[in-house]
This record gives sequence, structure tokens and C-alpha cells, in this order.
Amino acid sequence: MLQDQHGLAVSTSSTEAAASFDRTLTIWDSIVTEYPTDVLAFRLAHFNNFWLGRREVMLASVKQAFPKWGRDMPGFGTVLSCRCFAYEECGDYTTAEPSGWAALEIDPADFWGHMPSLMSWKCKVDSAKASTYSQS
Repeated sequence: MLQDQHGLAVSTSSTEAAASFDRTLTIWDSIVTEYPTDVLAFRLAHFNNFWLGRREVMLASVKQAFPKWGRDMPGFGTVLSCRCFAYEECGDYTTAEPSGWAALEIDPADFWGHMPSLMSWKCKVDSAKASTYSQS
């Protein structure tokens, strides 16, 4: 099982070197499908889907893998921050925010987990702009 998983990861690295991103993502996604708690495969699929503008695919991967994770598992903070980011990218701020705050409780330096504070700041700026314009 682990040998197959690592073999797929090596295959992915070779495919990336050939710059075949679609094939690479297919392999990463297949690893996440078969091994949803493989944090490396999950994170690399998430990262590449984001940079290629595939936010719906990124969210689908999060929805598939997240139920298999638990707070006591190494990498859970990473999964929470990716969940936060995927939901934020798809416009579902209500679902994104709690995951981001939970990720920051685990790792305050987690860049992706900082999305709730950025969303909160943006809401305050938007609210201030709206207030300023309505007074004009």
C-alpha cells in the first residue's frame, strides 16, 4: 500500500518535470482519492489546483478528504487551512472562517489559515467605504 503510494508520488515528480500539469494533477488527485490522509498529496494537489485557477476542483478535493481527518492527526492544521482557503476562493466565507481560525489555533504562523483575519479586515474596509459613500 505505502509502496504504491510512494511509487505514484515518484511518478508525479517525473511528470511534473515534463511539465504535464494535467497529468500531474490527475495523479495527485488519484492519490488523495485513494489515500485522503496523505497530507503531501493533498497539499500539492491543492497548491497546483489553486495556481491553475481550478478553485472548484480544489474545493472538491477538500470536501472529499476533510471527513477522513481528525484533530489528533499530524497535518490536520494544514488541511484546515486549505479548507478555509478553498471555501474562501469559492466565495463561501461562512464555511471558510471557522476552519481558518481552527488552523491558526494549531499553527499561528500558518499563512493559509490567516484568511479569516483578512476576510474580516476586508469586510471592515468595505463597510467603511459604504459608510463614507452613503454620507456623501
